[in-house]
Amino acid sequence: MASGIIKGDPAEGGNTGVVGIGSGPGTSNIVYGRRGQIYRQADRSTMTVSKEGVARATEEYHGLYNDVLRQAPRIGDRHPDFPGLLLHTKSVSRRREIGICVCDYRGLDPAQDSDDPEVLPPPVYTLDIGLSTEPISTHPNFAALVTAAGGQGEGKAIFDGDGIFVGFGKDSGADLVGVSQFLDVTATWTVTTVQKGQPTSGGNVGKISSPPGGAPTYTNRNWLYGGMRWTREGGVYRVDRIWLLSKDGGWNTTIYSA
Repeated sequence: MASGIIKGDPAEGGNTGVVGIGSGPGTSNIVYGRRGQIYRQADRSTMTVSKEGVARATEEYHGLYNDVLRQAPRIGDRHPDFPGLLLHTKSVSRRREIGICVCDYRGLDPAQDSDDPEVLPPPVYTLDIGLSTEPISTHPNFAALVTAAGGQGEGKAIFDGDGIFVGFGKDSGADLVGVSQFLDVTATWTVTTVQKGQPTSGGNVGKISSPPGGAPTYTNRNWLYGGMRWTREGGVYRVDRIWLLSKDGGWNTTIYSA
């Protein structure tokens, strides 16, 4: 059978009920089955599991192109072998008359598919450290900067009548002329878990608290719970809970409670 020819095509004078792709160079010798049906290629099944415990399984279905478009699994359908995995995305390609549908199922790792926290995958902890731009007047050594500029006064460290810092003037020392900002350390601590059911509570958002999982501690700084986000991937929910590191001096307890 010539490469890419539908077996049984009337132009070839064959059996019109069977479809396939020939065994020429670079082609498959799989016979895909009969018209009006699509066929799972079980020998092409794959599964990978992320460090968070989210399983991703792929399945391939072959048949006539139009049959594949009409009969391929739909988003949200269950995996044929692992019902805890649901169809997340799919793609259909065409080779002559043949359609090839690749289905991407997502869910909990079948080895850990449970509502029992002792069986579920352990949390994944992520620390992100960076820099943010802050007003120079909030620098922890601001008083020393004022002194280095030559003290308060016109052209030096300038303050308004209410004592609010305005800026470093043209006569400021220590290369502080015009300096209005500085880079300060910022950090977030993220705890990622997976679960079967939709999360129902965001937790104590906006409260000062110590994150789980061994988050680092810093002198004169503390953590505040900044909230939660979740994403459904097929049959599993990935949940990220995020803590924010304070500036020097800690979170203002007049504004934020523990």
